[in-house]
Amino acid sequence: MSLGNINEFGLIPTGGISVKTDSKGKTRNANINLVVKGDKAYKKFTVLVYKDYGEDWKVYEIK
Repeated sequence: MSLGNINEFGLIPTGGISVKTDSKGKTRNANINLVVKGDKAYKKFTVLVYKDYGEDWKVYEIK
């Protein structure tokens, strides 16, 4: 499905975050649900991200 030119994103993204703590520190997983609105259509996406010990957040999947 083609969205066309992206015009905007949905107003309020939803999702969740999980934090795991062990002797090395903390790791985190999060999912962000958002709507992308184009001039031809709109589509819902889920972005899955991960943060390992002392690193930046990284996207590992977009559904």
